Amino acid sequence: MIGVISGDIIKSQTIPKQQYDAMLYELEQSLRNISGEQTLWNIYRGDAFQLQVNNPELLFKNAILVYLHLKSSGYELRPVSYTHLTLPTNREV
Repeated sequence: MIGVISGDIIKSQTIPKQQYDAMLYELEQSLRNISGEQTLWNIYRGDAFQLQVNNPELLFKNAILVYLHLKSSGYELRPVSYTHLTLPTNREV
């Protein structure tokens, strides 16, 4: 089973350019640190992101880690969604 965490930064369009770049760096570092080498992540539409979690037991923990990392850096996230679960097909097993 695979889980996907999705989220985005609240009111990012009001963040000045230099601070916005720093926020994207913090988001990227957070996703890199949490995902490790075994999972995929993506930042899209500016500040929205998705993080694939291959171990569903870590889904909630990873969502909290992303939230807390960005919160401690002074950024607000929309409620993170972690409800997208898919079962592997026969080809993926």
